[in-house]
Amino acid sequence: MSSAQPESLRRVALIGSYSPRQCGIATFSGNLLRGIEQAPGDIETFVVPVNDVAEGYRYPNEVWYEIEQRSLASYRRAVDFLNLNDVDIVSVQHEFGLFGGPAGGHILELVRQLRMPVVTTLHTILQEPSDEQRVVMDGLAQTSDLLVTMTERGRQILREVYHTPKDRIRVIAHGIPEAPFVDPSFYKDKFDLADQSVLLTFGLIGPGKGLEQMIDATPTVLARRPNTTYMILGATHPQLKRE
Repeated sequence: MSSAQPESLRRVALIGSYSPRQCGIATFSGNLLRGIEQAPGDIETFVVPVNDVAEGYRYPNEVWYEIEQRSLASYRRAVDFLNLNDVDIVSVQHEFGLFGGPAGGHILELVRQLRMPVVTTLHTILQEPSDEQRVVMDGLAQTSDLLVTMTERGRQILREVYHTPKDRIRVIAHGIPEAPFVDPSFYKDKFDLADQSVLLTFGLIGPGKGLEQMIDATPTVLARRPNTTYMILGATHPQLKRE
């Protein structure tokens, strides 16, 4: 694996999902792309999204190439596209359900053949992976120049469970886009919650989000803080609806 110096970066490719697909990683990828574009230097960025539907999506101009989720040949064609387009570094957004193959293993067919450095951001790090999930994680660890986790706990799991060398791990907090401040009491009044402490879960809803654990914990919270409301704001993940 090679190491590109920051001053040599001219073109960065992002692999994952991308808006208008309804997916948290799609939103994350868009924010990451805009963050790179605002960084010092003249860095060109483009996106190679993974399509979970045959018809694809009406992507904006920054999408240069598309991968069919379940087609291994499509990942191989993406390798040729990236290797031939003077890409200096590839940023992979990894989630097991995002890519095709067992535990999303098709992504390994791509990253193993890339000629430029790869930085993989891990959106899920499992403490007890299945055999197939471990194969994918071990493969990403071997082929990525850096693995990015968003928490110190993620770093700890990478070291203890996957035995990832510490110099290959970076912790970068998830972050949020800048937004104007709005007094929360404005919205609490709209829902008759002015006298309540509000716990909020928001975003696309599906298994593994921890909603059940929070609901189970609510009686304990109410015993200590009776004026508490737990609010879930979101919609069922589109992929769950299809399946």
